[in-house]
Amino acid sequence: MSIRHASMPIRAAALAAALALGVTAAHADDDVVQAAPVLVSTTAGGPQWETVKELIAFAEDGNPEAAFQYAQLLEEGSDDLAADPAKAIRLYEQSAAAGYGEALFRLGKINHDGLLGQRTNYVAALDYYQRAAALGVPEATYNVGAMHVSGRGTRRNYTEGLAWLMLAAEQGSDPGSVDQVKERLRKRPQMITAAENRLAGLKVELAAGPSDATDSTDSTSSLAPKPAAPAVLKIDAPKPTIPSNSVRPTLPSFAPAKPSIGVPSFSLPRPAPAPAPEPTDKSESDQRR
Repeated sequence: MSIRHASMPIRAAALAAALALGVTAAHADDDVVQAAPVLVSTTAGGPQWETVKELIAFAEDGNPEAAFQYAQLLEEGSDDLAADPAKAIRLYEQSAAAGYGEALFRLGKINHDGLLGQRTNYVAALDYYQRAAALGVPEATYNVGAMHVSGRGTRRNYTEGLAWLMLAAEQGSDPGSVDQVKERLRKRPQMITAAENRLAGLKVELAAGPSDATDSTDSTSSLAPKPAAPAVLKIDAPKPTIPSNSVRPTLPSFAPAKPSIGVPSFSLPRPAPAPAPEPTDKSESDQRR
């Protein structure tokens, strides 16, 4: 049994406090339930492993619960086991791929908070929580509602968020968060009605089974290394060969002629002398008279 159930009222109260502060306050970190502690296997009526060595053996054999618990041990490490965050993520993904809801929930938390050296990815976190909720993890149901209300990983949607929170309340979470959202929507009763209608449809969807819960193609790619691109086949084009006995073409040799630049010679006509004044019969003295 997970002790995360005992913390649900506390986390619900934190969401309620964030909502009471206004729209922007809904982005507080306390909107999302924290991760689970290490669990003790009680499958098949009793523990399947009693030592870490046995746990590792079950995990390597493909047991999803053992892989999940082994991953939790690798997160922090211990005196007998060195921490290995990268291997922990791989084990969580292995467990999630086998349809283990707790592993999906933990991967959602890793993406949401950017744990184990990963970057924060709200879109992937929401997807993991939704798939964990489809497998019956009530805390995941609560977190989906909280993320829709706070607008993380998706556009803020009070109707969708309220529907998920109401479903979480039916599964055992504190209904205080539902009351807080309804209080914010008191002037928009049509949105509350829409959320109630959405809740009915949501139950039908989840009852149909987790069709995509074990399909880890999209979400796990945010943590797992991307596959290498296929190698491009390189085809060398054949180079043309020239027979050795072929005659090389010759080009005519020529030397460009230098242009001759001559200074033009020309002669200017000499100006004609001014004509001599015509003689007059009267002298100058006579003209003055």
